[in-house]
Amino acid sequence: GSSRGFCAFAVCFFVSSGSPRRILVRREMAEDLGKLGTKLAEGKTKIIYESAEDKGHVIIVSKNSISAGNGAKRDELPGKGQFSTTTTCNVFRLLQLSDIPTHFVKQESPVSIRVLNCAMIPLEVIVRRLAAGSYLKRFPNLKQGDRFDPVVVEFTFKDDVLGDPLISDEEIVARNMTFNGVKVDQTVVEQLKRLAAKAFHVVEAGWRSIDVALVDFKVEFGVTPDGHVVLADVIDNDSWRIWPKGDPALMKDKQVYRNLPVGSLSEHDLSMLIGLYDWAAQRSAFLLDSLLQPNVTGALVGIIMGSQSDWDTMREAALILQQLGVPYETRIVSAHRTPERLFAYAKSAKARGLRVIIAGAGGAAHLPGMAASMTSLPVLGVPVQSSMLSGVDSLLSIVQMPSGVPVGTLAIGKAGAANAGLLAASILGCAGPLKDIGAAYEALRARQTDGVAEIPKDASALHEAAKVSAPAATSLAPSVSAVQKVLSAGVSAVSPPAAPKFTDKPIPPGSTIGIVGGGQLAKMIAVAAAQLGYKCNVFCPDKASPAFQVCDTVTVADYTDVTSLNAFASKVDVVTYEFENIPDLTIEHLSKWVPVHPNARILGVCQHRVKEKTFVNGAGVPTAAFAAVHTVYELRAALDGPIGYPAVLKSNTGGYDGKGQRMIKSRDTDLDSVWASIRSMLADGAVLEAFVDFEMEVSVIVGRNTAGRVATFPVTENRHAGHVLKQSIVPANVSASVRDQAEKAAVRIAEALGLVGVLAVEMFVTRDGRVLVNELAPRPHNSGHWTIEGCVTSQFEQLVRCVCNLPLGSTRLRSKRVEMINLLGDESNSWQDYLSDERAHLHLYGKHEAREGRKMGHVTYLYDD
Repeated sequence: GSSRGFCAFAVCFFVSSGSPRRILVRREMAEDLGKLGTKLAEGKTKIIYESAEDKGHVIIVSKNSISAGNGAKRDELPGKGQFSTTTTCNVFRLLQLSDIPTHFVKQESPVSIRVLNCAMIPLEVIVRRLAAGSYLKRFPNLKQGDRFDPVVVEFTFKDDVLGDPLISDEEIVARNMTFNGVKVDQTVVEQLKRLAAKAFHVVEAGWRSIDVALVDFKVEFGVTPDGHVVLADVIDNDSWRIWPKGDPALMKDKQVYRNLPVGSLSEHDLSMLIGLYDWAAQRSAFLLDSLLQPNVTGALVGIIMGSQSDWDTMREAALILQQLGVPYETRIVSAHRTPERLFAYAKSAKARGLRVIIAGAGGAAHLPGMAASMTSLPVLGVPVQSSMLSGVDSLLSIVQMPSGVPVGTLAIGKAGAANAGLLAASILGCAGPLKDIGAAYEALRARQTDGVAEIPKDASALHEAAKVSAPAATSLAPSVSAVQKVLSAGVSAVSPPAAPKFTDKPIPPGSTIGIVGGGQLAKMIAVAAAQLGYKCNVFCPDKASPAFQVCDTVTVADYTDVTSLNAFASKVDVVTYEFENIPDLTIEHLSKWVPVHPNARILGVCQHRVKEKTFVNGAGVPTAAFAAVHTVYELRAALDGPIGYPAVLKSNTGGYDGKGQRMIKSRDTDLDSVWASIRSMLADGAVLEAFVDFEMEVSVIVGRNTAGRVATFPVTENRHAGHVLKQSIVPANVSASVRDQAEKAAVRIAEALGLVGVLAVEMFVTRDGRVLVNELAPRPHNSGHWTIEGCVTSQFEQLVRCVCNLPLGSTRLRSKRVEMINLLGDESNSWQDYLSDERAHLHLYGKHEAREGRKMGHVTYLYDD
């Protein structure tokens, strides 16, 4: 029955709005059919198969079917199987990272997932945040969009004949159902409600982070053979209602199909529906960002407390911050009752963008000290007044910290909380980019001073001439937060482009591509763009940028110069970038006015090694074992614990070509010296990676366009000298298994990111034939320069095709073997020798100074043997 529907399909269909339908047969799908065992069941949208490899697993394959009205309305939607699978995988990864038990094992193919073989409980659990749909018919006194807080949780019984009727708790228990030894009694019913509500809140937070309201959703549960209740089935665009910007007129879910009249779908209807499911699939990749970057409000101050009762005191800090226009967040993280939550909060605070923590606690008051022990951020402790000792116990507990774990301790109670807010603003105001907060703080202090009258009020009649009136009360908070002005709009008030330029149509030749960054990659992008008839405008602060030599227009300005960014955006039709070390806020600002590919979220993931590796693992792709570290003490703990020796320490940001990296070979290594040697690059912390004894380093460059079509370039073998790429060889001398692992990893990551553009995935091949992802680069890559002569379409032309909504180009090799060699430093002085070699294709980048190890050019050789 439909309650146990699973699915498989050998052929996947893709449809682009406004273009002819094309059918692509995916090789990996055909191969995966061989892994399927006996078909167990088939529903309207899914088929379940036994796993031929593991009887404890089953394979759910999504069909291209869409139906409504209990099957009364049914159509085929090309590509839906892949879109649904992508969405389901991203949602289950999000839930698993949030410690919600599920049956999900991994994505098996573009249209299938591998899951635990569970006994399905024939119930749908519906969780509602907003009133909509059938709920309004049952409760006509409500209007669409009315909010439920807490959420409403209901059950329906899975029965196609009766149309899945609502069922009460009592009726569920009365059915006396047992699955794999678990009896569905009231305790289990409450467990289902609790897990469904928790799952809803996690998914809701994910959608909220990209300004989409999760209206309601429905989920199902199963029981594993060992008796564990887990969230099961699939969760895709058929499972919920989602309203972008909270507007039901913008709905992007199955309700759009339900609203269409029964009958054959028109070409327009078909394209529209495919677009909806593709939209949901692409954006589901960003749901994980709500965990990777939970600070979606831009908070600079975290206000934490041990319990709800502490809020009466800590509210004073919030009021001060609100008055000064300082963004903040509040959390309850008890040092005793929820230590794991406290640990996760404190460890991630700095990486999430917080600058100061205000911690309030009463009684034993361990919260401020515990938080300070796990972060390098300044922690301000507020003693909350207790009934026993009037807060003196809290004060003494917070203030008496051991050397090396500082906590700035304030006065007891509300006055201390208010002063903590002021001190936080003062600390932030000392930072250059946040000087407006300092100005707001100083204005408040000035008003406090000016508000002190020189003469008592009851003496005013005697001292009329000398009377000093306090200034009239005015709001200290600007209409737009000073912080948001700095972080989102820049320092100066400038005019943005006249109107945003966004389109789903191809951007035609003759248009202008904006490129942020002006190095050799930008130069080669511009040359490829010119071959297709595009103009380029390169934005870079360096007047001697190599890309300036081949571009129609250039913009010489700092990446944070908002006036220049706005002028740049007004002159281009689409934007891409050539390297990662650009402020992500620069990309965010440009994306308000012009399409930017890859987007700022992808850039943010790839700029930060811990976020990058966490995302890759969340996408179901392996990396070396790693741990986030922020101090030498955490470094030592990680080495003595989960990572071990040998290991590699890398800065989270700013490092490339071996910069910001140190090898730690054994326990004899002086860790203090290692940490000190790269301390200047550790403002955002570091990652400690287990050393990989690899056989080879390889890379795969993958292109993905706005329609979701994907093409990979052949696996490339890379050889380094002094941590700098020296030679790339294609095809890589690897087994078919390694090649398959590498290509599938690249595609999986690109799809999980929702990539539009090209992505380089650097990987280690271990001696036992495993492939581990090392790094990502959301741009053309040095290991793909050989594609200029070596492939029908180069990586640079592919990027142009992707960002301009054009069909992807062929990645077929032009010769049997290709070799690329980087010219480092003064090696470029031998340019005449390369020009004399008929097999060589020379590229010089036009840099003015040849420093040791600097990439000055490259030469590519094509071989027919």
